[in-house]
Amino acid sequence: MQLQEKSFWLFNLLHVIVATSAREPSSPICSKYDYEERLLERVIRNELALETTLKEILKTNANVVDALKQ
Repeated sequence: MQLQEKSFWLFNLLHVIVATSAREPSSPICSKYDYEERLLERVIRNELALETTLKEILKTNANVVDALKQ
C-alpha cells in the first residue's frame, strides 16, 4: 500500500513537471496550423513519456510485491 501511494505521488509529480514545462515559449507570429502542429507533437511526446513512466512504475511495483511475497 505504501509503495502504491509513493508511485501515485511520483506520477503526480511527473505530471506537474510535464504540465509546467509544456507551456509554449513566446515566439514570432506564425500560422495557426504551424502552432497547432507543434503543440500536438509536444502533447503526444509528453503522453508517450508519461505512459512509459507509468509502465515502469507498475513493473517496479509488481517486482516489489513479488519480492515481499517470497
